[in-house]
Amino acid sequence: MIAILVACGGPSSPPEGIERYVAALETVKTDAEAGLAMCLALQGDQRTDCTWAAVKRLKNEDAVERACTALGDADDDECWFVGAENTRAPAFCHRAGAYVGDCLMHLFSWGLEDWLPAGTTPAEAVAIVRPQLRAWEMPPTSQSWYETFAYVLTSPVPPATGCEEVDGKPRRECEAAANAIDGDPGRAPPAVHRARASWRRQARKRSEP
Repeated sequence: MIAILVACGGPSSPPEGIERYVAALETVKTDAEAGLAMCLALQGDQRTDCTWAAVKRLKNEDAVERACTALGDADDDECWFVGAENTRAPAFCHRAGAYVGDCLMHLFSWGLEDWLPAGTTPAEAVAIVRPQLRAWEMPPTSQSWYETFAYVLTSPVPPATGCEEVDGKPRRECEAAANAIDGDPGRAPPAVHRARASWRRQARKRSEP
């Protein structure tokens, strides 16, 4: 057994480059951008695994650009999706291939918190959200309108008016959201649960010292 260990270099001889790999991963935990630079200096699977670890923590758009470009085609779609979520950059969603729709909807759901203060009416929400959709190159869909109305209609500050002031196709989604909110809470669609969770999260943030 001893002879075998000696012939193989013994248990104390780590694989080539493992120290740099471990050091890069440790750096990623505390400084993702510095860790990324170390990851990109590695080779093979170590480089890929380490870069992915950095992608999951990066908040800087330029750093995400470097990381996803380095990962290459095999990981392109998922990398841009993760990078978009971390940076809230819709432009990355449009590079996420098969994930572009899901990616934009994730960011859209979070964006509602920034765009629509408590008490926003459904009609006001339409006027605010439409230019955001255009800016994001995101076509208005039934889902995006439903998410919007579920959000404003679950506001802790009840809107002064309801769906009656909403014109055109969005009105149907507004009425559907209103009916779901007034119905059985246990059977409410996911959009309603997300909206309520969003308001609770904002309330907790405001209460923090």
